[in-house]
Amino acid sequence: MAAERRSKQEWRAILDRFESSGQTAQQFCVDNGFNPAYFSKQRVQLRQSAFVAVQAPAPKALVTTPAAVTVEVGRYTVRCGTDAPAGWIADLLTRLRR
Repeated sequence: MAAERRSKQEWRAILDRFESSGQTAQQFCVDNGFNPAYFSKQRVQLRQSAFVAVQAPAPKALVTTPAAVTVEVGRYTVRCGTDAPAGWIADLLTRLRR
């Protein structure tokens, strides 16, 4: 009698049954009428073909808002973003001290 030909999908289902059976491969083969060497070969082949390439989604652009900097000089309070030019802040502080 010719051996039954099974698709990869059928072998995956058989291997899933084996994995959940708790049996050794040898005992599973005896109970289900599989040739142990062929069963082992199918397990190896399906493991090797089980890897599927996936593509990670593109990273989302970060939207940042500058943090606020608060400077108090005498009776003045100045709030500006951290992206304000340092020279401008230094000039402002010098003028406020007068």
